[in-house]
Amino acid sequence: DMEEKEMCEKERADRTQRVQIYSKQIDMSTQVIGRLSEHIAASQKQVDQINVEIKQNEDAKREATEIRNKEKVEYGSSVDDDTAAGKVVENAIAVLKSFYQNNELAAPGFVQVRAAKMEEPGEAPTPPPAAMDDYSGGSRQSQGVIAMLEMIKEDIEKDIEKAKKQEKEAQEAFDKLKADIESAIEAKKQTQSDLEGEIASDSEARTQENTTKADNEGQLKAVMDYLKEIAPGCDFIAMHFTMRLTNRQLERSEEHTSELQSQIGS
Repeated sequence: DMEEKEMCEKERADRTQRVQIYSKQIDMSTQVIGRLSEHIAASQKQVDQINVEIKQNEDAKREATEIRNKEKVEYGSSVDDDTAAGKVVENAIAVLKSFYQNNELAAPGFVQVRAAKMEEPGEAPTPPPAAMDDYSGGSRQSQGVIAMLEMIKEDIEKDIEKAKKQEKEAQEAFDKLKADIESAIEAKKQTQSDLEGEIASDSEARTQENTTKADNEGQLKAVMDYLKEIAPGCDFIAMHFTMRLTNRQLERSEEHTSELQSQIGS
């Protein structure tokens, strides 16, 4: 009985200590798993938000590209129209000059009337010199028409140059916008990659921690099963040990008394 009692006490003490250790390790694993799960969820939320932002940037880039392509088409059409108009005016000037020259309508020594010297609106035209005849009048009229056509041609050329400048500025602005968007997308993708790496690492750590927790839970269950198995016998010994010890001592006392009496009688 004494040996069995000591065995029960030793086993129970040892297994109870193990229960405490396993329970503490399980609690620690639960806390670690919780923290990892929270971090994974937070990182995944950031990844999802970055995906939304990347799509918004890509949509903005696509929209800007569509607008730029449309502007290019409009620019090309405008320049073509202005160039064609310039050619028409240039041809008209050449035809008029040729016509008046061939018909000897140009007055000798006549200075062309430039646009800067044309009459202001509302002013009376400068009267021709007294010596100017019909031919010289025709010459003056021809030079005024030609000067006006040349003004129109210059305006067209200015419009073309202005359109070229605006197109260049628009293209430069688009190139910068495109580069900025692509740079932002690249930075977001790098952040996303880093977060996904953290998620993968945390997921692996959580898996390992779940395995550790499961092992400790298995060990705890084995210890608890063993304690449950030995409980009836150990409880019986614990409850009846004193009484059984007393009875055993009485039995041994009686045996000793009986032995003495036997020796005395002999």
